[in-house]
Amino acid sequence: MKSLKSYKQGSARIRRNWRAGRFAQALAEVDRLLTEWPDNPSLLVAQADLIQLQDSEDGVSLEHAKAAYLRAAELDSESPGPLVELGHYLYAIDDEAGAASKAYAKAIRMCKSLLTEALVGQAKALTELGRKTEALCCLAEAQWLRSGHEPGRNGKANGDIMQQFSETAENR
Repeated sequence: MKSLKSYKQGSARIRRNWRAGRFAQALAEVDRLLTEWPDNPSLLVAQADLIQLQDSEDGVSLEHAKAAYLRAAELDSESPGPLVELGHYLYAIDDEAGAASKAYAKAIRMCKSLLTEALVGQAKALTELGRKTEALCCLAEAQWLRSGHEPGRNGKANGDIMQQFSETAENR
């Protein structure tokens, strides 16, 4: 039976075993949870990480780890985490610097976008709290992320930040 309680308990067992260096037990728990939650990106990333930590050669192949990273990135296409892990794998295991660079670049774009969104939201909240200087600092950082530091991102997006910047500055 697929239950959230079972998932949380299994995740806790994974973390305990992982921290204690019991990678085989942690992997067995991940595999068990994957039977109930087969398309869970977090479990797929954990599985791939744990496969790489195996002590013996007779375990699951590294290609299975790569497939798990690729599946996690496909399933969680809005999250940079699986892409970062895939990049590590491609660079360190497959010796594919070009492919790793592409995975990292996509993850970086996602992170910049998320950070920009958070900074603009934080600026709005800080403005409402009367903390204008901090709000302006958030907007300046968001503008920096978007202006010339994120390929293909300018125009309307930068205009939105500059509009917020102007409104915040006027309310000082």
